[in-house]
Amino acid sequence: MNPRRHPLFALVALSGLAVLAGCTSVSEGPANPPAPNQQQQIIGKEPEHAPIPQKDVPPGESPLTHKNPDQRIDKPGN
Repeated sequence: MNPRRHPLFALVALSGLAVLAGCTSVSEGPANPPAPNQQQQIIGKEPEHAPIPQKDVPPGESPLTHKNPDQRIDKPGN
């Protein structure tokens, strides 16, 4: 074999092996089909969020002013 062709042949062979090693077969979906008696996946729904209590603000005033002591707005009267 010609000494100059030896490195070229090695380069082609190694690049071919690298390409083949990088190629993998991937299939989508479950690995095995579900059994006929298996329970189906249950898909739920998130519960609705509770309404956020709002502070009563008289018209013309800012809700950011703080003149009185703190009061709980989720349980009025306490």
